[in-house]
Amino acid sequence: MLVYIFKAILITSLIGTAATLLLTIMRPITRKTFSSGWHYYMWLVVLVSMILPIRISIPEQTPVVPNSEMVGVAQNETIIYNPIQMGEQETFVDVREEVLANSKIDAISEYAQSKVYGLAFVWFIGMILTFVYKIIGYNLFLFNLRRRSSIISCPELLKYTDKAITTRTSEEISSPLMIGVFRPTLLLPAIEMNPEQLNNVLAHETTHFKRKDIMYKWFISMVKCIHWFNPIVYYISKQADIECEISCDLEVVKDMSEEQETNYIDTILTLLATGRRKKVALTTGMTSDKKTLKRRFTMIKNKVKFSRKTVIISIVLALVVLCGTVLASGLINGKFINEYENKLLAVNTDARENDNFNFLILGVDENNRADTIMLLSFKDGNVTGTSIPRDTAFISKEFDRKVKLTEVLNSENGNQKVIDAVRDTLSVPVTYYAKLNLSAVKEIVDSVGGIELDVPMDMEYDDPHKNLHIKLKQGRQALSGDAVCSLLQFRRSNDGTGYAQGDMTRIEVGQQFISEFISQKLNKEFINKSPDIFKILAENMETNYPISNLMNDIKLLDKMKSNIEFRIIDGTLNADETGIMFYDINNGEIVSVVSEPILVPNSETSSPIQSQKPHLEEAETDADLVNNPVDGQISRNFGKREHPITKEIKEHNGIDIKAPEGTDVVSSISGTVTEVDFDSEKGNYIVVESGSIKTVYAQLATTNVKMGQKVGPKQLIGTVGKTGNATGAHLHFEVMVDGEYVDPAVYIK
Repeated sequence: MLVYIFKAILITSLIGTAATLLLTIMRPITRKTFSSGWHYYMWLVVLVSMILPIRISIPEQTPVVPNSEMVGVAQNETIIYNPIQMGEQETFVDVREEVLANSKIDAISEYAQSKVYGLAFVWFIGMILTFVYKIIGYNLFLFNLRRRSSIISCPELLKYTDKAITTRTSEEISSPLMIGVFRPTLLLPAIEMNPEQLNNVLAHETTHFKRKDIMYKWFISMVKCIHWFNPIVYYISKQADIECEISCDLEVVKDMSEEQETNYIDTILTLLATGRRKKVALTTGMTSDKKTLKRRFTMIKNKVKFSRKTVIISIVLALVVLCGTVLASGLINGKFINEYENKLLAVNTDARENDNFNFLILGVDENNRADTIMLLSFKDGNVTGTSIPRDTAFISKEFDRKVKLTEVLNSENGNQKVIDAVRDTLSVPVTYYAKLNLSAVKEIVDSVGGIELDVPMDMEYDDPHKNLHIKLKQGRQALSGDAVCSLLQFRRSNDGTGYAQGDMTRIEVGQQFISEFISQKLNKEFINKSPDIFKILAENMETNYPISNLMNDIKLLDKMKSNIEFRIIDGTLNADETGIMFYDINNGEIVSVVSEPILVPNSETSSPIQSQKPHLEEAETDADLVNNPVDGQISRNFGKREHPITKEIKEHNGIDIKAPEGTDVVSSISGTVTEVDFDSEKGNYIVVESGSIKTVYAQLATTNVKMGQKVGPKQLIGTVGKTGNATGAHLHFEVMVDGEYVDPAVYIK
């Protein structure tokens, strides 16, 4: 919430700064055209815009058509599995560059976000300190005022106001002051004044009182507390003070003769000549600095009466500036705060309705050769790490022969092929995948200050061609990032000694590293370093995993670290007819070891919508069935969920179906369009009703129907968007039967 407010204040501060620059540039013209009173209240307009962090959102009406260069299937690029079904055919979207770019953006954003938290805290403390300083200073002045002044009778005040104003006199001031909003006090200097001078003083100060100038000064002071970091607000305060005195002067002398004007000026000069103290904040006074006095006197001698037309124009212009600044502030606020809320949703929630999902990790060397292939399965508070040897045999139609997984990874679209191989071989969904290189391991380990590991044997290996130099002593020890990479890469020393079990032992060492890293480093210190982690991963990782979710899953893994089990797919190492060694998986073992701990997740990157749909026996009649409104995947299910910001448990009255922005949305039923509208939560939305069934289509980019229009089933009504409170492009779909919300997935044909 603090960051939310801080960002809004920054935006209003920027708008106020821009408005101030505009008024300053225009001042040579406006001074000749409009009165000082107009300038005085224009500064009020600017100040109002600086404390109104309203939010205005304009819905997007134009669908975003994906650029073919970004989402076309490229032959020479790695692709990411995106199981969105178009009819009966699975499509694969080439988003490598886009994902990597977004990952980097997310990393930078997360890094910046951590800095914004600090800045927001500094701003808040500064605001509180500024407020306390002003309150203490004001109350000290009141305290001294009561001690060093005395109440006097001033019947002359009745000529100017019938309000109850206490009059005091003090030797501590030289200029008359009006202080207090609810209990006003007129403080007069303890000097001799003739009746004419006294009348001039009373006329001036009661004019301030009638115009509520003291309230204006309090308002300025409040804005200065909020925007204490912006020097522009102090400039505004000074200019408002100057225009306040000039406009007050002109109000007082508007009906005076030339002789009376001269006496009025002489009164000010007399008070200035006896000056001993500066004007006190949150008060109105009569004197000012010499430069300002010169301008005041010039304005008095050259006072101009403005026509009614000029007055009307000035009022209209003031309203235009006010509306313009508020509108600009609202639009910018709407844009940036929406982005901030979306970021909060991305950081604090996952599209998963639960914490059960599968994560494929591909660790590669500088030549894209697989060192680690591991499926991490999160289920019911437990984590199972299933390692798959890189020499695992894979039957490929493309190669027309048996190949190793590491060879598959190095082929065209290798990431996708390995994902498919793991998914098909193990008969489990792969929710997320990440391919990271050894540079990422090195930098992450170094960023957390190294790690303690058991080195199983003395290791000494040099390969100048690969720039690989390993030298480690047996035993448990603290290892740097470089040393950890050496340990993970080691198979044998130059003298021929090495792991008796070859890659199996190397896999176990890799599992030890992951287990120890989770146990030792997934703590508060690691979380505090998360901005660095984000940057490292963004630069060294290919993934379909939203990096902005990392913080949540770090905390999740921290809770599960005592319940982690590591396994290796059971199999045997065999040579084919050419003498090449392959790791042949025992298929029976796959079923018993792998499929049991792995659960099909509710995830935005999991299986298509058709596979997540419950059995339709729950639907009572055919009339209760509805058509699938969009080709996509369920990213959020029906039912209760925790709000990511308020932490309040709220009902999610529909399902969210993820699909690319601009994807066609069709009516799920035959019926009548009863609503086509926009609100801040649903964005652009459409309601179609038929008898007892009511369907809602929200977060749309565009709407293609009108209220009252008849539509048939599967008729185009709009396109997928991310309007309203949306974290990304999707369709929010609701179904009501007899006025009650039901799970749409139950009713989809």
